[in-house]
Amino acid sequence: VIDRWAIANSILTENVELTRVTGQLIVDMGKLKDQFPKQVEYIEIHLNKTPVRFYVRDNADNNIIYKTNSSDQRDDLLVTAKWFPTKEEFDENKEVIITLNLLPDVFVYDGKAEDYLSVKYDGDSKLNVYPLQNDNGEPIQIKPNTRTIVRFNGMHPEEFEVRYAGFADGNDAVVGVDDDEWTGSKLD
Repeated sequence: VIDRWAIANSILTENVELTRVTGQLIVDMGKLKDQFPKQVEYIEIHLNKTPVRFYVRDNADNNIIYKTNSSDQRDDLLVTAKWFPTKEEFDENKEVIITLNLLPDVFVYDGKAEDYLSVKYDGDSKLNVYPLQNDNGEPIQIKPNTRTIVRFNGMHPEEFEVRYAGFADGNDAVVGVDDDEWTGSKLD
């Protein structure tokens, strides 16, 4: 949002640089048969109080201004992404990657998991919950224009490998701009 004066009988142009506000959470679940002892009924990412709206304002100095409601709280939303792998997908043992485009945030874990990944096995009533934090107990962050890549290790409880600067297999830290055949996310 830019406030400018117009000049009569003149065409005014101005170049502006837009920077991405959102970041990406990429959860690399690996190959399901390698990660889990039996068929998975579903995998769910549960994000409580995730920001969903923000203001765009001149001179914000790269700060994201979250919309507030009447009680001065952030305008947040419960976000869940649930994936139900078929028996064929489980048996084929292909790598599973879940991608979410999110506003910047820090996932919460204060003794009880508010932001977590859960796994439910076929035939089990128990839900296996993994707080979204690294293996040192630090919360995972979503940063503007940055890919937060989380590698899951199901055979070792509560173990995630978190990278903000990309893995050795490529420069994948910055979300960047997709080509003309845009699909909503650029993973190459």
